[in-house]
Amino acid sequence: MTESQTSHRACALAWFRALGASDYPAMKDLMAEEVEFWTSPSVREGGIIGRNEVMDRLERVFSSGRYYEPGSFACQVLGVIAEGDQTAARVVMRGRFPNGNPYENIYLVWQRWQNGQMTYQLELFDAAHWAHQHGA
Repeated sequence: MTESQTSHRACALAWFRALGASDYPAMKDLMAEEVEFWTSPSVREGGIIGRNEVMDRLERVFSSGRYYEPGSFACQVLGVIAEGDQTAARVVMRGRFPNGNPYENIYLVWQRWQNGQMTYQLELFDAAHWAHQHGA
């Protein structure tokens, strides 16, 4: 593994640590100003461009209590592969919905890095599984 691949892998791991801890300052530091952030197309949220816009969405998802109980979200990285300026990760994300139901899903996350900052992220997960657990 080259030095940049090791660095990009470390950045990806730092991202998931920050995400799981709802560490907004750390997440913001790991994103480039014009980051592109995409989620599963079936969610119909579309992409977001810009660090401040991404942070607004992340804070809404993890702090509002609308999607998850604040403080209940966690990430368990199962593996990260780094090649060139890209990383691919398999991550279990867990939490609790506002209705008290537990949540657990496997995410596949592809990221692109430059100078220690994420420039692109595509997050894929089973949205039907999310909805089923939410309504169970």
